[in-house]
Amino acid sequence: MNTNENQCAGPKFDWQKAADIRSGVLKEFTTKYKKIERIAFGWIIFLLALAGFAAFNFFHGDNTQDWILHGIILLIACENIILIKLWYWIMNDKLGVLRDLKLLRVELGIQKHPTLSQLEGIDQIQPKTPGISRRERRIWQFVIILLAAIVGFMLPNTGLISFGKTPMESMRTIVIDQNGNARIETNYRLTNTRSRRIREFSIFAGGSISEPRIMQSEESNYTDGFGRKLPVRVEPAGSNHRNVIGLDTPVEPGETFTIRSISKQKAVKQNDIWIFKTDQMWSYHKNIYKDNIILPENAEVVAIEPAAVSQEVRDGHAVIKFENVCGPNEKWPYTIKYRLSEKSHNKQNE
Repeated sequence: MNTNENQCAGPKFDWQKAADIRSGVLKEFTTKYKKIERIAFGWIIFLLALAGFAAFNFFHGDNTQDWILHGIILLIACENIILIKLWYWIMNDKLGVLRDLKLLRVELGIQKHPTLSQLEGIDQIQPKTPGISRRERRIWQFVIILLAAIVGFMLPNTGLISFGKTPMESMRTIVIDQNGNARIETNYRLTNTRSRRIREFSIFAGGSISEPRIMQSEESNYTDGFGRKLPVRVEPAGSNHRNVIGLDTPVEPGETFTIRSISKQKAVKQNDIWIFKTDQMWSYHKNIYKDNIILPENAEVVAIEPAAVSQEVRDGHAVIKFENVCGPNEKWPYTIKYRLSEKSHNKQNE
């Protein structure tokens, strides 16, 4: 009778084996949690370093190809940082569901046995926070924060931004003829504050263009400090355009160089009064402006706004001198109103 009952009851339930199975499931998924968390942190650090590298080289770039290449790399790195976070959340939820399903199967198998008293302590196997330890997680987070701080500290001192940390000196001589045509000769004194030598330098000018064009040295209005003509690549820049000037001799970090340009402008006539307006605006930390304006012979100055540093007459020409120091992106305009004398009118008619 007892033998038949034992045969009907089947083999004795192994509680230790059930606990080991449950513990094994938890350990298996805890290992997977640690793996995906380490992968996520590792990729975030790599992509953050890649983004910092691309941003550094983007601001150091001195040609369009460098800007496009490193701009694309920066965009890809930033997008992948977002995607790796999404991947981590998806994998975390997926592992959570799979873990709970396996544990549910183990629980259902255990609950089929009438005696549940031996389950004491089995529920305590599951950790409160699956994945890496709190200490390791803090180390990963510290590395990410440190790397982000290093990148954030480096960027304001690089490339185009670092160019604004040095003074720029602009010296212009503006000669206006009887017909209001102004010939502007400008000397720019600049310093290479980048960490590498430069072979190009960009100057923004007014007037938009639709397509880029290249000006060879022979037709260029720009020269270097030795009078050598420099090639120019004119590129669209919104409502303005950008003159990318090719330097004949590469400029080493910390060296000062000179760029000279010749441009034209036109004074406007209202009744018998000629009005000449001009302005300058640069993004350097300190912009030093020195302008000398030479009016037509025997011209009479009517008004100057704002006041000039000095005004004198040389060989019958009124010479007006302006000087000013401005901050970054601070526009410096001035206006000169003058009237031509009878002698000037006669020369103009001739």
